[in-house]
Amino acid sequence: MGGSSKNQPQPTAGLGGPARLLGSAAALTLLVAALSSIWRFLAAQSPSSPIHVGPLVGPIENLATAGWIAGVAGLALAALWPRLALAPATARRIAILLVGGWAVLLVGLALGAVLGTTGTQVIKAYPRTVTVLMIKLVGFVALLIGLARLVGAVLRAKGRPDRGD
Repeated sequence: MGGSSKNQPQPTAGLGGPARLLGSAAALTLLVAALSSIWRFLAAQSPSSPIHVGPLVGPIENLATAGWIAGVAGLALAALWPRLALAPATARRIAILLVGGWAVLLVGLALGAVLGTTGTQVIKAYPRTVTVLMIKLVGFVALLIGLARLVGAVLRAKGRPDRGD
């Protein structure tokens, strides 16, 4: 009886559980990147143009670029996730932390694009800039913690003796 649980598939196998969450978040991020790329094109038009839409191009470009990078990286991570050999509870916690951190960071980038601020000014900053900066920092820190925990969990899993599979 004790050995039968070893042969049961892990919830992280395939595109279920955390891998599915990461893949869905990556796909949504790529959609945001595509839409913000169109927005970037429209914002780059002359302000006198009838197709000009948006405030400054820079914050919109930040949103689009970060979206493309994170979307592709998220799809790659979702594809690799089943091979990481993480305990199911650990995998779920890390995936939620990664997706949550990225979601908060994405909201900060989107808010910055709408308000026309990159959210990087600290000294003599406008209140909206500070708000965008704080949202981005919270998301970025959560994302970094999630990545650090992922690396630590993978290194611990790789350091365990082979289970005899």
